[in-house]
Amino acid sequence: MSAGSTMNRVFAWLALLSAPAAAFAAGAAGVRPPGASPAAAAPLRADLVLVTAFENRSEDRSLYWIGEALSDGLTRNIDGCAGAAVDRTDRVALREEMGVPTLSSLTLATQIRSAEELGAGMLVTGDFTAKAESVSVRARVVDVGLARTGPWITAEGSVRAVLALQDDLFHKLQSSLPVARTCAQGPVAEDGVPQASYEMLLKSFLEDAPAKREKFLKRALELAPDYLRARIELAILYRSQNALPRASAILGSIATRNPALAAEAQNLLGENELDQQHTAAAETALRRSLVMYETARAHLLLGKLALARNDMESATRELDRSRAMDPTDPELIELYDSLGKAR
Repeated sequence: MSAGSTMNRVFAWLALLSAPAAAFAAGAAGVRPPGASPAAAAPLRADLVLVTAFENRSEDRSLYWIGEALSDGLTRNIDGCAGAAVDRTDRVALREEMGVPTLSSLTLATQIRSAEELGAGMLVTGDFTAKAESVSVRARVVDVGLARTGPWITAEGSVRAVLALQDDLFHKLQSSLPVARTCAQGPVAEDGVPQASYEMLLKSFLEDAPAKREKFLKRALELAPDYLRARIELAILYRSQNALPRASAILGSIATRNPALAAEAQNLLGENELDQQHTAAAETALRRSLVMYETARAHLLLGKLALARNDMESATRELDRSRAMDPTDPELIELYDSLGKAR
């Protein structure tokens, strides 16, 4: 990049943003501000979208979960419409690395820096207000690489119909996003789940204390016992506490019309069984996952299982398939290294 084009980008961000000029000039020119992570930012992908949690500008602080709901819904719609969105876990991990509290509002500068750190060439940012049961949302798309923002887009809805509001907002933003113009209509993760249960799931995302997270997730399952997203999140929580049998138990009942979500649950169950050295149960779950929906993760875990059995031929086949589907998984390097040493 020439000095002239670098300065043009700097000036573009300075005109766009309202925070102190020095901080934004540094971010726009690719210079890491003081206190930022020393790790190199990922190369920007023009097709990758970061959707940040929407800021609550209403006087009702109890609606804090709607900001996460809007991000969650847009992320789901982008992924389901032949697009690519940054996963919530990656977004949260970066916030923790940056030392930003979960419910704090982010400046546009910090959101742009987050997109750059995650390699997202596009950013969706916004806020909402509420009065009684009415919700007013505004959002805009930021082209991070070109330092350009689109116009504010607005949507109106109800606190009692958040899923419909998510879809309406996505359709209004769709032409500005790197997604297909027409999308296949399939069952979503919240298909048939009461909104109250979805609300409990979202609130669990915003809790740092494991006990509070567990409380919200258990409440979500009381309201909708087959709610698979809540089961997956509760299993992940139990795994983080090394309560592996509890994680397997919570995934023992998998009911959903969403094949990708069912495969994710089976992959998690397979990994959990593998960690307990229950190889037969692990393989059963992973094979079932591949029947439902093929994923790189299932092939990687089957490769890991084959390595444990000293079956080098099967391990090579599974790892090669995993790499063909997703070459970015860092665990692949370790497993290929183990495969090479075992030969």
